[in-house]
Amino acid sequence: MPGLKSWDHYKQPAREAKTHHAFAVPGRYSGAYLALPPDLDKHREWLCRLAATVFEAGYRGFNDMLGKLVQSRETDLSASLYGHLRRAVNSANALDGVLFASPDDGRIVYLLDMKAVETVNDTLIKTAAKIKEGPQQALLELLNMSLPRARSQSQLLVSEGKEMDIRVFDFKKKLSDSETALLEKAEKAVYETAEREEHNAVAMIIAQNRDTFLNVWCPVSRMAEVLPILKREQRTLRKLFLELGS
Repeated sequence: MPGLKSWDHYKQPAREAKTHHAFAVPGRYSGAYLALPPDLDKHREWLCRLAATVFEAGYRGFNDMLGKLVQSRETDLSASLYGHLRRAVNSANALDGVLFASPDDGRIVYLLDMKAVETVNDTLIKTAAKIKEGPQQALLELLNMSLPRARSQSQLLVSEGKEMDIRVFDFKKKLSDSETALLEKAEKAVYETAEREEHNAVAMIIAQNRDTFLNVWCPVSRMAEVLPILKREQRTLRKLFLELGS
């Protein structure tokens, strides 16, 4: 047919026509390379905007869904725990990577509020290329973490210790379970020590009461600043947990 060209004409466009276009919204991909044959070069700007619009709309939709998920998961307990801890620290960044964990219906979950999630998301955006996963997918895995108590390091800590006990866990070990592989990648990114790329996290038992408990996790790099605050505020955090966590 006149005016129509075969796929072979388009599938290997000229190298000089290849252009990179960055996306304004963080996601699994930070941008796209657009390669066009000379025939379509006049449409380059429009096609770049189209590619960006499609990806950015998808990322924004995912972010909105994550925001609604966080709101549905946020409780008086999580808001009170993080709120009290934020008022007790001197540095705005001191709580980066600091997360509470507790049992829920026989499984271990992270307790999260919106501010804690925003901080974790910022970390995952910065490390997305390193862990080779989109920040939204990694964050979703953390939000939905629900490990059986027997497989949880939080459970291991309380089984062997008592309130105020501290233990360092290494997240550098090989991934052993395909079902938790992305979760472990996300935890490695959150707990990573930037200076030496260690994947260690410090866990502290805040409260134990019969069959339930509250642990707090933080990167080793935050230990010197955060642990004295946790020890000082442990009694109040424990009281909040016992009052609001039942």
